[in-house]
Amino acid sequence: MNTYDVAVIGAGATGASIAWQLLHYNLKVALLDRCADASFGVSKANSGIVHGGFHHSADSTLKAKLELEGNPMFDDLQKELDFEFVRCGILVVAYSDEELPQLQKLYERGVGNKVPGIEMCDRKRLLELEPKLTDAAVAGFFVPQGGVIEPYGYVFALVESAELNGVEFWR
Repeated sequence: MNTYDVAVIGAGATGASIAWQLLHYNLKVALLDRCADASFGVSKANSGIVHGGFHHSADSTLKAKLELEGNPMFDDLQKELDFEFVRCGILVVAYSDEELPQLQKLYERGVGNKVPGIEMCDRKRLLELEPKLTDAAVAGFFVPQGGVIEPYGYVFALVESAELNGVEFWR
């Protein structure tokens, strides 16, 4: 009978990340999933967005705090695990004057969260960043540290590294 110090349930983005992190400790870890392979559950529908840190207040939600701390980690993680990752930035756009208060609220939240490089943009700057933007665009802001990953590749890279380093993956 196998015994483990930790059993991680679910081999999606969260479970794979936890199992990969636990391999850095002197623990016997099992990663368990009911599906045929990693990332076949909820993570198969993951958008792959590496968020910029402006949706929620870092003072009020753990999600925002972890988003802000985790975002810069993707550069080193990508180098170590070799998954597809592009730091393309995030452009948030208002398409009418009625949307400007919500745009301002998100921008101010990003500033309050100390999001690096967040930039309010007029229409001219928006078109410099995205020349094919619709004529309806009024204003927006840009968050350069936002990015995208290929979700399956990300999860598989985490699980493969974890397995190579002693985590047992049970499917």
